[in-house]
Amino acid sequence: PEAASLLVASAARLHAARRDAAAALPLWERIATQYAGSPEAPEAELAWARLLRARGDVAGARARLEHLIITYPESALVPLARGELEALRG
Repeated sequence: PEAASLLVASAARLHAARRDAAAALPLWERIATQYAGSPEAPEAELAWARLLRARGDVAGARARLEHLIITYPESALVPLARGELEALRG
């Protein structure tokens, strides 16, 4: 159980590398919701937002980026999320 989020993230990364967003998205969602306290959760939020943006769901992407920034303020991914949030606004 302690490694579940890492294993799910590995699977999501593999699907993303194969450009299989349909398979990667539910895995990123699972990490962000079921394993929100894991080290992989901020990465999942960012990846989820990027996939939503790629699908044209700007509001959904914005919500995920804002959630990442508010929920994980100490994450190294916050500056990336802020940059992507600004790009969505502009």
